[in-house]
Amino acid sequence: LTTDSLKQVTCSFLVPNQILETKVAGNYTFTGSNWPGTGYVSDIVLIISNSLATTASLSFPANWVNVGIGWPSYISGSKTGVLWLRAVNTSTVIGTWNVEGL
Repeated sequence: LTTDSLKQVTCSFLVPNQILETKVAGNYTFTGSNWPGTGYVSDIVLIISNSLATTASLSFPANWVNVGIGWPSYISGSKTGVLWLRAVNTSTVIGTWNVEGL
């Protein structure tokens, strides 16, 4: 999974398993593309690996629903997290997040 120069991460709901490596410090902003049609769902499992020694900031759309404790605002240096996303219909995203411990 690649980002543009502004560190915008576009999660394509046509590609079920993706990996993002945060190699440049900054804020990574998530968005979605290739939504399923009305009455359909599409899933993504996204591995986020922060290979930096420093924290990378993460931002998620306000209308994405987290069924856990909320979307993370950062991933610590040298940590890996797993983001599960399900697109429902043409614009709804629900999901959850886990990151490795200390």
